[in-house]
Order: sequence, then structure tokens, then C-alpha cells
Amino acid sequence: MIAKDIAVDYQEHSWGTIAKFHDPDGNLCAFKDSKMFEAQISAFKQTLKK
Repeated sequence: MIAKDIAVDYQEHSWGTIAKFHDPDGNLCAFKDSKMFEAQISAFKQTLKK
């Protein structure tokens, strides 16, 4: 969001990627790529079924 001069906190984790920023009213907003997180939840659920 460089074009709008918005500071973005971009973080990569083992469970996925997240980008956090504040909107014009000061509210914290976040976008999350949950593909890896959902895969980990699915794998965990499979261990519970055994």
C-alpha cells in the first residue's frame, strides 16, 4: 500500500502469512493467507481420529 502511504506489518509464519494495517479511523485490519493454517488444522484433526 505504498501508493497510499499506509504502513503495513507483513509477517510470515509457519501457519501462513498475515498483513496488518490501520484504517483511516485507526482500526486494526488484517489479511491472512490461511492455506497453511487450514492444512495444519486438517492434519491435527486426522490425528484425533486415530
